[in-house]
Amino acid sequence: MEPKRTGKIINMSSVCGIHGAPVVPAYSAAKAGIMGFTKAVAQEVIGSGIVVNAPILGVDPSQVVETIAKTSMPLGRPQQPEDIGEAVAYFCKADNASGQALVIDGGQTMW
Repeated sequence: MEPKRTGKIINMSSVCGIHGAPVVPAYSAAKAGIMGFTKAVAQEVIGSGIVVNAPILGVDPSQVVETIAKTSMPLGRPQQPEDIGEAVAYFCKADNASGQALVIDGGQTMW
């Protein structure tokens, strides 16, 4: 990427990296680490034409019962694969965003 002076690095993270999850502390720590790693690499390659970003995903729809989603997610549903794809597509196109995170979680972490 550096010789061509262009590139996109997209690291996938999770809301567990923001608020933690008591049952999976190692997973939560790893996802928080991805957010720090994204910012650090973005700073390291700044000016090289490479941008580094991270979508932060909410709960996988296969893990959520609809009634739970309706009570714990302000938008009333977990993110769908299409929601994630749109965020990734945005980061693939964006040339003026680097070191950024975009949370896609149905509004779950807004408070």
